[in-house]
Amino acid sequence: MVRSGEDAIKWGRSQINNPDQDWYRLCLKFVRMSFGLPGGTPNAGVAWDNAKHKHRTSDAKSIPVGVPVFWELPSVEDHVALSTGNGMCLSNDFKRR
Repeated sequence: MVRSGEDAIKWGRSQINNPDQDWYRLCLKFVRMSFGLPGGTPNAGVAWDNAKHKHRTSDAKSIPVGVPVFWELPSVEDHVALSTGNGMCLSNDFKRR
């Protein structure tokens, strides 16, 4: 079942106290499962490279609620989280490491 942005946030927040698994180093899987989507892409860097629609910004507060947010990191994998609005995100390393 594919979830809306608001429902993705609800599901993601449910993982804070009752995680389905240890989400360490699984940011892309966390975001995709938040939306109820299957895997298939090895990491956030490849997902960004393959994205059909990219909206670059340096203003975090302009990012809409319920969309994936990507970061370029020194590693090849990069990072992705779920925007909760107003410059805030829900990420996979919320409780551990």
